[in-house]
Amino acid sequence: MSDNGEEEEDEPVVELGEGDEVEGAPVSRVTSRLFFPIEKSEVVRREGGTTLRTPDGPQSVKDVLGSSDEVYFETSQDFVGTVRSVVGTGPVPTTGDGGSSGSSSAGDAAADEDADDGEFEFDDEA
Repeated sequence: MSDNGEEEEDEPVVELGEGDEVEGAPVSRVTSRLFFPIEKSEVVRREGGTTLRTPDGPQSVKDVLGSSDEVYFETSQDFVGTVRSVVGTGPVPTTGDGGSSGSSSAGDAAADEDADDGEFEFDDEA
């Protein structure tokens, strides 16, 4: 927005709602509603019924955290890292995909984050 009150018309207009829906909430939305440090049991109590978007389709926070041995999250990064270690990373299926994207953390190609520089390395499994 400019200081002289004129509207800027150079910015592109983004239309929303023109595609298949994605069921569930992104992990960042759940994380933003929590205060850290926090115990896993408190996360489950507050957000357990929330559905997360995952590469394998929607899953509840309770189910995702139930698959983890972590009992305490010192930081939001610890929480997000735990969720990603359980559900993996990759494309999230839309409602038109039938609930499975065909890509999971144990799919044809595994992506591992390089501890040195944060980049992803891909290993093809034949």
